[in-house]
Amino acid sequence: MRSHTVFMLFVLISPSLFAQSALWSKAVDILAANLDWLPATVTMQFEMVDKDGQADMTTVSTFKVSLDDDGEVQSELVKMVRDGEDVTEKEVQKQQKERKADAKVQVGENADSSEDQHMAFSLTDSPFHPDNQGKIQLTPLDEKKTIDGIICQRFDYRLPLAENSRIGTVWLDAETGAPVLHEFTTEPLPPRVKEMTNSVRFHYTADGDFYTTQASFAGVGGFLFIKKSFRGTITFADYWRHPTGEN
Repeated sequence: MRSHTVFMLFVLISPSLFAQSALWSKAVDILAANLDWLPATVTMQFEMVDKDGQADMTTVSTFKVSLDDDGEVQSELVKMVRDGEDVTEKEVQKQQKERKADAKVQVGENADSSEDQHMAFSLTDSPFHPDNQGKIQLTPLDEKKTIDGIICQRFDYRLPLAENSRIGTVWLDAETGAPVLHEFTTEPLPPRVKEMTNSVRFHYTADGDFYTTQASFAGVGGFLFIKKSFRGTITFADYWRHPTGEN
């Protein structure tokens, strides 16, 4: 009886906060129902940027994502073009020499924001992942904005992970709870990276299908007094469902 009274007081005192918490729960449920989606095609454009904001080196890589003979997710580099030159064969040979026997590829929301052409992308670090709800520090805010024609509700968060913490802002569809835009950085940053921002966009259908469509990143890296800006975009297409469930 006492717990019921406390719950009712919470609703009466902060109906807005209660509604926002319910909206976040919808986002968690949406991701949980869609953990088995995988893109068949991943395209990454990576640029080194000069002081005027112009790209002085551009690499575009296309990967095919599939299952190997053991049912594990794998990626295969199918094309790489650097500054207009096709370097696919050279890069494939390089990767074959460097790849470890136990190399494993995951695809999701945690992009490896570098020119390293081994895809490393996972949903396990997502703030919406059910396993992270016990440790995420969530701050619902009374702020809305329209993104791609969708009225969205703002949530700020901090998520402690094994090697770092994510600090970010999430915009949820104010009606369905589906994530629309996720912006974040990490603390600490990767080695030799001085600044770093990430942005992830999602797609949600009336049938309940939900997956990442694009991830972008921008930052500044360097060693000692040498600094260099970089930026990139990763697009995901041709989604299919993993036959055994969560990827």
